[in-house]
Amino acid sequence: RKETVKLADILGDVVNIMSSAAKERGIRLMLAPVPSVVGMDTDPKLVKAAVLKILENAIRYNAANGEVKINASLQEKQKGVLIEIQDTGVGVPTAEQPLVFTKFFRGSNFNTTDISGAGLGLYIAREYVKLLGGKIWFKSEEEKGTTFFIFLPIS
Repeated sequence: RKETVKLADILGDVVNIMSSAAKERGIRLMLAPVPSVVGMDTDPKLVKAAVLKILENAIRYNAANGEVKINASLQEKQKGVLIEIQDTGVGVPTAEQPLVFTKFFRGSNFNTTDISGAGLGLYIAREYVKLLGGKIWFKSEEEKGTTFFIFLPIS
């Protein structure tokens, strides 16, 4: 269900939802000022759910006392917005990076026995972004962190 939304409101809601989980783990959660995007017609529930899935992972797989930065920028040439979620976590081993968006994937470089989940979050996030007509990708370096990028078209 598409409607005209403000990306700043969606990202602010997501940060509010995840702030206690971040605080519990000693993670600093930082949201850069979000440009006002006029006429962003999208499904706010899908955008929110996709960003939440990425942010949950950024907090769960982060180093103690780490940080997560969220930035959004207007991409005028591509007619869209780019959301970046950067963490200082464990990163994804190079050999496992092609598997990140597959069902049930959980990285081998982190003890997941204390972390609930089935390895579906990133798969679901990718599917939501696809439904919105966008793209999702990441870059990661083991022991340094990961940055996820979500590009969403605007009209």
